[in-house]
Amino acid sequence: MSFVSNSTGSFFNRSLAQMADLRAGIERARTQIATGNKIERGSDDPAAAAQLRNVARRERLASVEGDNTARLGQDISSASQEV
Repeated sequence: MSFVSNSTGSFFNRSLAQMADLRAGIERARTQIATGNKIERGSDDPAAAAQLRNVARRERLASVEGDNTARLGQDISSASQEV
């Protein structure tokens, strides 16, 4: 009898693990549908995550460059008024 109960217990444990995996997959799909993003974490697609980080870095650098250009324009303007 213990062989049957161990076998049955193993079956139920595997079934529970499979159901937990399926639930996690469903939750991931729901999150993707709700957010409209297929990639939730960098580990979902490392290459795409790296590209997104590069784009974000370039945007930050462009913003800083734009701020620096504006300051330079103000400095030139005030220097020309002093002359």
